[in-house]
Amino acid sequence: MAESIVVDRGVSIVRRGKTWQLVVFSNGTRTRRTLGTRDKHRALTMARELAGSITSGTWNISAGSTLSVRDAVCQYRKSRADHAVATQAQTKLMLDRFTTFCDDKRRGSGNGHGKRRPTGR
Repeated sequence: MAESIVVDRGVSIVRRGKTWQLVVFSNGTRTRRTLGTRDKHRALTMARELAGSITSGTWNISAGSTLSVRDAVCQYRKSRADHAVATQAQTKLMLDRFTTFCDDKRRGSGNGHGKRRPTGR
């Protein structure tokens, strides 16, 4: 049985395998996200911070569950608009590649490398 700890009303953490996951019950829907850690105390700290964000309304769990990769990338770019022009250009290049990779995987086509061609090896 997986270890589970209640953090706040509707928010808990669950150990699945070796890592901890955040579990949120909101409006009759369960959403589970990895916390990316094996450390129980770090997972609790992260979950408490996220529970506070959910309670205060700064993190909309239902919107986050339905956010597309393309929309998330767009929001990320807008949040980094104050970065240097060169940094923004490099970030755009990498995020465009990532978005293309995700689109290819979702469609089940391509090799996930965007427009790059095989090296011929």
